[in-house]
Amino acid sequence: MSKKLLYFIIILFAALTPSFAQEETPDEEDKKSKGEEYYETADAFFAQTQYDSTIKYAKKAVIKEPKLAQAHLLLAKSYLKKGMENKALTSAEHSIDAEKNNPDAYCILGHLLVMKGEFDDAIKEFEKALKYNKECAEAYYGIGNAQAAKKGRYNETDAINSYIKALEIDPNMWQASMALGNMYKQWKEFDKASAFYLEATQNNPTDIQGFILLGDCYRRQKQYDAARNAFNNIYNLDPDNAEATLNIGLCYKDERLLDEALEQFEQALKQKPDYAEAYFNIGYIYHRRADYNKAIEYYELATEHKKDYSEAYYNLGNVYNMTGETPKKINAYRKAARLGNPLAKDWLKKNAGK
Repeated sequence: MSKKLLYFIIILFAALTPSFAQEETPDEEDKKSKGEEYYETADAFFAQTQYDSTIKYAKKAVIKEPKLAQAHLLLAKSYLKKGMENKALTSAEHSIDAEKNNPDAYCILGHLLVMKGEFDDAIKEFEKALKYNKECAEAYYGIGNAQAAKKGRYNETDAINSYIKALEIDPNMWQASMALGNMYKQWKEFDKASAFYLEATQNNPTDIQGFILLGDCYRRQKQYDAARNAFNNIYNLDPDNAEATLNIGLCYKDERLLDEALEQFEQALKQKPDYAEAYFNIGYIYHRRADYNKAIEYYELATEHKKDYSEAYYNLGNVYNMTGETPKKINAYRKAARLGNPLAKDWLKKNAGK
């Protein structure tokens, strides 16, 4: 499963709250059992991201009251946050045993099964959630994740329909908007992708990755001002974000405004001194300016900080070709080819034996 998908599932878990937990009156609060008191303590720790303490008190809650479904759910979410997927799965199943008609539990179980790669079983759990709540946006989102993970254009088209259904129920579900953006971006339909990324960032304006993806799609459509605006939004969240600075530089690079691009790439290095992509792009500018010694210096720095940087090795070969250093050129192309660079492979194939 992709890291992006895992990220969105974990974020969704953090926001998930049991639908059956109803607001209680002061009289009802006086009658709370010890198990319910432990659960409330656990819930407070979860809100503070103190997952070990959450687990400690949620365990006490289920010892006192084994059928306290929301406590089992809280255990499932906490175990997931700690990367303990098997324990999370068991706790989700216990929650369902305690309360069969709770869609939240089926959704958690479904998400966990997606993470384990059991996509068909995951869909069945989400469908159970829909049995008890036909308007469960999270269930449609989960079905979409399972369908998308199964790959194939047919499944991916089904996934789009599921994500859209989730958004019809809950227009603010930014995870579904992000998922749609990711799908259209992989198909290089950047206009559609940017529309969904924009929607996602409007509903979740603290998500840096959302602005990165939005800006990248605008850049690929040559909408450079819109791209820079998206990247500039990141500085409100992280004033020294090197990725935002690099991407602003890429906009200028695409516009052939090399002085402005160089300034941004150098600033990115100040923000992140080991940033291989910044070294590479500075090398590219010197390469374009025929300052080959400088280009070699920065391309080599890029490969020092990113050992598998095939494009940097390939460009090194191109520079050595210009300087007439044939052994170094061939060595650079071979390194790029071993890392899968198609252009380097093609050059070596055409020049074999020469």
